Amino acid sequence: MKIVLKQIGFIAISLFINISYCFSQNVVGNFTVNSIISPNNWGKSLLNTEIDSSVTLVGLGEFSHGSKDLFSLKADLANFLIKEKGFDLVLLEYPDIALRTLNEYLTTDSIYTEVAELKVIKDNLLSSYKTEEMIAFIKQIKQINVGTAKKIQLRGIDINESVFPAIAYIVYRHNLPRDYQSTATLGTTATTISDEEKFTIVKEWIKGNEKSLQQKMTAQAFLELKLDMQNAEASYRLKKIKNLTFSRDSMMAENVKALSSGHRAIIWAHNLHLMKSTHPYSGSLNLGGYLTSYYGNKYYAILTDFSTEAAAYVYSASKTDNKRAFNIQKYMPIRKSLGSMINLKNEAPAVALILKKELKDPNYVINLNTIDFSGKLFLCSQMKKAPVNFDAVIVLKNVAASSLIK
Repeated sequence: MKIVLKQIGFIAISLFINISYCFSQNVVGNFTVNSIISPNNWGKSLLNTEIDSSVTLVGLGEFSHGSKDLFSLKADLANFLIKEKGFDLVLLEYPDIALRTLNEYLTTDSIYTEVAELKVIKDNLLSSYKTEEMIAFIKQIKQINVGTAKKIQLRGIDINESVFPAIAYIVYRHNLPRDYQSTATLGTTATTISDEEKFTIVKEWIKGNEKSLQQKMTAQAFLELKLDMQNAEASYRLKKIKNLTFSRDSMMAENVKALSSGHRAIIWAHNLHLMKSTHPYSGSLNLGGYLTSYYGNKYYAILTDFSTEAAAYVYSASKTDNKRAFNIQKYMPIRKSLGSMINLKNEAPAVALILKKELKDPNYVINLNTIDFSGKLFLCSQMKKAPVNFDAVIVLKNVAASSLIK
């Protein structure tokens, strides 16, 4: 991909300090770099006016799934959106059925002991989300919810049958409680048939008993059942489809539509999913591209990058025995990346905010450093001649690895 971004260094066209808005501002080539002086007070940043009442979905992107400072930043932003902007739903890049217990914990007024609270959170977080930073964020949501009528919910939009046994959950959550005798004869607990075969059996059974199930279930429970069946079917389909990104992101978009109806929602996911464009390598729409086509400017995408060394937990092969596990790796920004460009003279701020509307050329090719789940570092940008794929980018300096809990 041709990069037209020129390394011209810092050009101090304008420089000012505005204490009431907690930022200073420099112009760096094509970018206006807003240095956030008080990153835990986003209500006094430019994002406060950017995210107005017309915005109903905000994507909080991450360049890595395993960086501490990044998770802490996103938690601060989410708290700002919840407390000051009225957002009441957090959607994680995570299967929804795997978050049901956590959501029930969050949306009841039951008070847990510290030990019990930690256990329910740890037992229901998997993979790179099982960190001290995410636990702290979930506890914050619980504190906000206790004693309030309108509860902040935590739901999932991803599809991945390897994370959670979807068909087993569906049978025991939905089918057995409503019709034990009939469900028990389906053979869905048999060990001689695959989960896909069990799913087909249950799908046909639900189709033949739909009216009866609707009478026995609340409207919300029945919608939940249909959503779970759609996600289960999509997750099994992933095994057979070459274009994994297209299928996964299209289903995540449908989950956002279903779950966010009537809410103002925060979407917590990787940059690659949330950018407002087609996927730079597959050429198919990603989640952010679908949301832009569905919601237009009601969807606001905040992506992230790093300007100096960043450490991250990634799921990679060990150098000693070649077995895959979570390991800490360190990365430097790629030379042509946005993070590198604003740090040409080692003057990058700790937290920098760059807004799309302040770019001199909205079609400028902007490259963001991207670390995938397995630890590969590469550049991510919009397709050639396509508009910039974000509304805002936050660039961090000196990023530590997340505090993974085993």
